[in-house]
Amino acid sequence: MQIDEASVAAATEMPGQGERWFKTTVTKDIEFRSYLKPEFQSIIGQKDVPRSYLEEKWQHLLKAIQVYITYEGRYGRVMLYHFKLMNHFTGRCPLNLPHYLHRSLTKMSHQVQAKPDKVHSRLFHHGLINRDIF
Repeated sequence: MQIDEASVAAATEMPGQGERWFKTTVTKDIEFRSYLKPEFQSIIGQKDVPRSYLEEKWQHLLKAIQVYITYEGRYGRVMLYHFKLMNHFTGRCPLNLPHYLHRSLTKMSHQVQAKPDKVHSRLFHHGLINRDIF
């Protein structure tokens, strides 16, 4: 069976609507300042910010994105693409998640095939596929 965007949409029961975006796409003008504590809202030209700059009410959403979507919970930094995903989950800018997940799974597959001896460090969405979370 070939995995494609349509099969991801069918398996997840998510609509294939919204912006077709992936984290390797250079995105300018991502709204992120509204997630930051007031004293950090004036920063400019950043590609990432410390996690501690986020207001407390956004910490759980960020952690869920890093653990379940990007599998980057080990980082104390928030990348711009995390804000793009936060904008999706807050309803500010809907993304086509089947497209995103398909692109991510394809990237992971290529990395695993290139270095099969380092599978664990190449896994994305570990939180979504790890049987131990249920």
